[in-house]
Amino acid sequence: MRMNRIRKRRFIITLIILFALGVGLFSFGFKESDQIIYTYKENNTVDYKVFLKPNNFFDTPYLEKNKTYITSLIDYIDADFSYNIDFNEQVSGNLKYRMYAQIKADKMNNDIGNYWTKEFNLTDEQTSNIKSKNSHEIKVEQDIDYNKYNDLLNSFIKEYGIQTEATVRVYMKVKGTVTVDNTNEEMNIDSEVSLIIPLSKLAVEGKIETHSNNNEKEIVRKVEDLDPYRKLAKVAFAIVVVMFVYNLFRYVIFLVNKNKYLSYA
Repeated sequence: MRMNRIRKRRFIITLIILFALGVGLFSFGFKESDQIIYTYKENNTVDYKVFLKPNNFFDTPYLEKNKTYITSLIDYIDADFSYNIDFNEQVSGNLKYRMYAQIKADKMNNDIGNYWTKEFNLTDEQTSNIKSKNSHEIKVEQDIDYNKYNDLLNSFIKEYGIQTEATVRVYMKVKGTVTVDNTNEEMNIDSEVSLIIPLSKLAVEGKIETHSNNNEKEIVRKVEDLDPYRKLAKVAFAIVVVMFVYNLFRYVIFLVNKNKYLSYA
């Protein structure tokens, strides 16, 4: 009888250990891989003042932004371009940026088509370094020689005798790659901050438009460091299940034989 009690206790302890081990291996081996989310968000702005040619109508030398302007009175535009980006993790890397101007002469009255496009490099390419930061800002002051672009457009119109809806787009191009400090995950940046100014040979009203092109991006990556261990855990779990079933079967046989012995006794 004493031996039966010892065997029974061993069976129960073995089954409890195998069950607990199986639960632990199952929880670890079949758990979905964790995810890491990297994000960035841009918040870009353009601020500007429109300086006027000498005239008898305006008392101030310039007009503030978000007004409607008489294009024939525009002398030059003093613009401040600001590129701002926020990351949810600390990053390091280099962003290259440069200022451009682009004249576009399109067909009038909403007709699709472009007569002429010409682009100018306003600055040399610059590099802005990011070192273990969650946010970064690039600022550029740019004087826009409105009459230079307007005169060029007028020469084109006079040469070919056409009517056109024309603009000059002055923009800052930002491009580069940053790396998340603690994982070496790369994030590619490609953005523009622009100011669109109407061109005209006539004294007509013009509205200056700003385009911030605020990009947002999310990168999701699975944590794969534990994948080999999870595979081993799945194999071990299968082995533990087999051992548990085997010992449970032996325990049932033991109980059946024990009951037969007691009935004979």
